[in-house]
Amino acid sequence: MLEEYQITRSEEDSPFRKGEKTAPATINKELQCLRATLNKGVDYKKISSNPISTLPQLKEDNLRDRAISYEEFEAFLPHLPQYMQNITLMSYWLGMRQGEVINLPWNNVDLKNRVITLSAKETKEGNKKVIPIVDAVIPMLR
Repeated sequence: MLEEYQITRSEEDSPFRKGEKTAPATINKELQCLRATLNKGVDYKKISSNPISTLPQLKEDNLRDRAISYEEFEAFLPHLPQYMQNITLMSYWLGMRQGEVINLPWNNVDLKNRVITLSAKETKEGNKKVIPIVDAVIPMLR
């Protein structure tokens, strides 16, 4: 029955993106809410088990269609509050996620060798990263 929901829902027009269908991530989030609700029912002994606990999620395609151009980035940057500009610049030039920039420990920054090293536990994808530091970022790290 829920497999039918997934199929039917994926064929519906997206209420957010004109001309596109409902994204698999949206359907997964809807079912995650239902799963969490049913889990609470189990916790409170209102139901004996969660009938959708083993329902597989749809495969999500998180690839972006395009990247922001340098001209768009330069036009966008002055509209940010000052405290976010350096975070955004580092993210743009180094390809780091916002959380990686914000939580970057100084001992991970090697200015002499011009690299930032993130351990697997410090990255979202769980892989170690060695990130070369480009000239545009050096003044922010001094």
